[in-house]
This record gives sequence, C-alpha cells and structure tokens, in this order.
Amino acid sequence: NTQPNVSLKFNEGFMTIVGIDARHYYPLLTHTILAMRLAGATSFGSERMLYYLGNIDNPLLPNIKTDRPDALLRGFNTDIPVPTDGNFAFEAPANNLRGFGLNIRNGSSYALFNSELRVPVFKYLLHRKPSLGSFWRNFQLTGFFDVGTAWQGLSPYSGDNPINIVPKNNPPTVYMNVKYFRDSLVAGYGAGVRMQLL
Repeated sequence: NTQPNVSLKFNEGFMTIVGIDARHYYPLLTHTILAMRLAGATSFGSERMLYYLGNIDNPLLPNIKTDRPDALLRGFNTDIPVPTDGNFAFEAPANNLRGFGLNIRNGSSYALFNSELRVPVFKYLLHRKPSLGSFWRNFQLTGFFDVGTAWQGLSPYSGDNPINIVPKNNPPTVYMNVKYFRDSLVAGYGAGVRMQLL
C-alpha cells in the first residue's frame, strides 16, 4: 500500500469571490412596473476574476467603434486597456450596461445599478378585450437608466487603477506610462421595447 501524495497549498490557486445580485420590482399604476437591480462582486486571493463591464446578455448588434473588425464581431471594446497583471485566472462579463460595448471598464471588482420603467401599452389601450394575444399582452415600452463601474485595487478612484495608466512607447528608446484621470463611473440611458416572441 502506498499513500497518495496530496498537498493543499492556499497560496497556489486560492480564489474568493463575494457578490450580490438583488432585484426589486415596484408596481406603479395598474400594470406599470419599475424594475431595479443592484449587482456587484469582488474577487481576491492568489488568483482572481477579471470582470468586463458593459453591453447586454444577448446583443443583436454590437454598438462600439473600433478599427478592428474582429472586435466588432465579438462586441468587445478594444479602446480600454485590459490589465496584464493581477493574476487573473478567469474572465466574466458584468452585464447589463446598455449603450456601451463590453469592456467599457474592467477590473477585479464591479458595481452596477439598473433601473427600468416597463409600460405594457396594449394592456392599457385594449384593456376591454379579454382575448388579447400573448404577444400584445406582454409587449412593453421601456425607459432605462444604468450606471456602473469596474476597478482593480481598493477603490475605482485610485490613481493606480490601470484604467488611468496608458503606456506610450516608441521603441527602442522610449518606454513610459502616462497617468491621467479617467472617470471610472459610466452611465447610460435610453428607451426600448420588451416583447415575447415565439
């Protein structure tokens, strides 16, 4: 009989993620709903999660401007630098921040607030028709406001946050990092529709 050689070392591959996803739906008028969501997470340990803030779960068309066609196909914003240090073992999208491509902000922590006013217009217009079809019954006009941030380190407003550091290199002699403040808080608002298809 031989004993298996098993060792447990937390300094090699230890990751902890703490997060929240809280939702509240507040009824207004007869059928109108104000939907609110607060989401956030942070990761720490010898390995961490890299969160990409922006976009929605299933975009029909990416809405970013970039010179790289492959980034358009993925819906990924390449104008924001991705941290190269930080021992990131995994990556995850931090959705929904409508109006921005994925990676409008990134880091090992993120915080996000979504609010959406949902008005089922046909329930109000055709309320006397009991045989209102499923599509018309679930059709909603929406107005939304999203605000969020993602960062690396203790605070999104830290001067050492990688989003505030831009490398400007001219090899072989000039290598420098330029520090400037970029607001880590990003907000979007707009209108849309919600519907049930098929």
